[in-house]
Amino acid sequence: MKKVEGLKFLINNFPQETVNTTFIDDVNDLINRDMSLNDGEFYRVRCASKSGSELKLPMISIYDYDELIKYIIMQKKKNSDFTFIIHKVDNNYFYPEFCGTIATYVSGNIPGLVIDIQKITKEMIDSMDTNKVRPRDWDICVSYKYDYMYKRPVVNNYGNVNLELLKEPINKAYYIGDYTYDWYIDNNIIDDSYTRFNIYDNGSITLFDHRSTESFVKIKKEKRY
Repeated sequence: MKKVEGLKFLINNFPQETVNTTFIDDVNDLINRDMSLNDGEFYRVRCASKSGSELKLPMISIYDYDELIKYIIMQKKKNSDFTFIIHKVDNNYFYPEFCGTIATYVSGNIPGLVIDIQKITKEMIDSMDTNKVRPRDWDICVSYKYDYMYKRPVVNNYGNVNLELLKEPINKAYYIGDYTYDWYIDNNIIDDSYTRFNIYDNGSITLFDHRSTESFVKIKKEKRY
């Protein structure tokens, strides 16, 4: 799965935990859609590619509907292959305490699930659109490794984090990873997958990205040459 397909997977299987999302190909797709913003909300726009690498595609925060239209037109002129993912979010969503990745390993001989957690700051979030370091490459502060999908993980606490604060969101993340693993097996998709999520003060989590290894294959090939 690539970016758009992966987000649709999250919406279909975890609708309560997945960020508000609209998919469009161009500005004409916005007609008859409710894109109005509530107080404090803004558009988080992510470009996606129908083909080719998804490495470092443009993303931006936009606070006005007219500016949203202009941005989509501009990016479409630059690359006609682009489609667009639009999230309506607020700062409560945008500035979590932690973010992380749920990795499900289906393709190897030994099944497994790894949940990596990253402590983040406002400065890291604000530099996300221009920084060369991608969010998934931020330093990991805690890692939970579930070999054989066993419910008791091996925990590496690199950042001296109070693990009690993560107990509830990690339980939720484990359920999502376990469900995702079974879904891939049931649908005969023998591919590893990676789900990105935020963790908030109240223990809730929000999913905002899901991809399988397919999304990264071309990237690996490009790095070899």
